[in-house]
Amino acid sequence: GGGGGGGDGALAALLDAVPSSSSATLAAALVEALCDDSAMRLAQRCIDLSCHRSAFQPQAAMRGATLTTTLLTALGKRHEMAWVRSVVVPLVERVQQYDGGAYEVDANRCDDVAVREKNAAALTECFKELVSAIAASREQLGHHGRRLAAHVRGSARRYLYVDGGAAADEAVLTLVGGFLMLRLLNPVVVTPESAGAPKLSREHRRSLVLVAKLAQYASNGSKLTESYLADFQSVVDEQRPILLRFLADVCDSGDGDDAAAVTAAA
Repeated sequence: GGGGGGGDGALAALLDAVPSSSSATLAAALVEALCDDSAMRLAQRCIDLSCHRSAFQPQAAMRGATLTTTLLTALGKRHEMAWVRSVVVPLVERVQQYDGGAYEVDANRCDDVAVREKNAAALTECFKELVSAIAASREQLGHHGRRLAAHVRGSARRYLYVDGGAAADEAVLTLVGGFLMLRLLNPVVVTPESAGAPKLSREHRRSLVLVAKLAQYASNGSKLTESYLADFQSVVDEQRPILLRFLADVCDSGDGDDAAAVTAAA
């Protein structure tokens, strides 16, 4: 079921017709041209179609997925940058205050063991502080972000993880994290100038890249692949449940926002 109908057929044709190289430009244009409610409904239909394809047409799952992703990103950038800044600005300030330059832990970049140990401790604390800031930021996330997150969860449950259970719930929230963390938050962690921060030194940017790596691993639940980060696996595993609780809370509140929006439109 789902994913049928003439409207969805036309949407599928659009998704298939747009080359990946043009998807970001088209997504930004759609978000700019459509009213908020129309853009939201389009994004929700794209989410449903992508999840339906992944479940029932795996050979076609990748077609159009880029436009769906870039549409979610464009909506997030339009409406949720205040949330992003509320998390990223204190992080940047903390990184800039570190007296050791970069949080460098790669032996190929820093050959002093004592310095690497000091940097590792600083990186660990900065990463944990970021996760705490994210967990405390639900009220700063606007209703657009909450509704989209809730719709990703609902569609994934409907089409991809129908049997439920703890493992399925975790997998669904990982998909939600792919939207909020990978597409919205982490790009600004790495390049905070895009959110109005002053230009960073190379050392400070390197520190932010390392923090972003740990945050992304915690969000997607995968094992760290860089050998120089191997010692951080335990803290990443420790912080992941905190992120998952945040994502679940966001989706729960987004379900309420979506129900209110449907009632208002009726």
